[in-house]
Amino acid sequence: MNQIIAVNTLAYHGYELAEVFENISKSGAKYVEPVFIKTYYHELTEESFSLSNAKEIKNLINNAGLTVHAIAAHMDLGLENSSEMFLRRMDFGKEIGASIINTNATVKQLSLIHI
Repeated sequence: MNQIIAVNTLAYHGYELAEVFENISKSGAKYVEPVFIKTYYHELTEESFSLSNAKEIKNLINNAGLTVHAIAAHMDLGLENSSEMFLRRMDFGKEIGASIINTNATVKQLSLIHI
């Protein structure tokens, strides 16, 4: 089995993506795991996951000579509109070359029973 080791872009939090991808490429890495997590990137909106934005990011990745196998797009899959949100992330990820999306499940609501 071929192992894929990717550099996660959260290690470069605060830098422009073009610079991040170039730096990762210069390190000798072949794979990058782009991070799109609202917790860290408050400027992310659902519009951030547009196909036009994905194409721009894919161009930056290609220009750096990198490949994407997975993206980190953590979100709460238990939200009322999570299906639409996750589908958007799936389309976005596919557009930049990802076959895996790393995400969260949901927060389990516990009901306490008093005896």
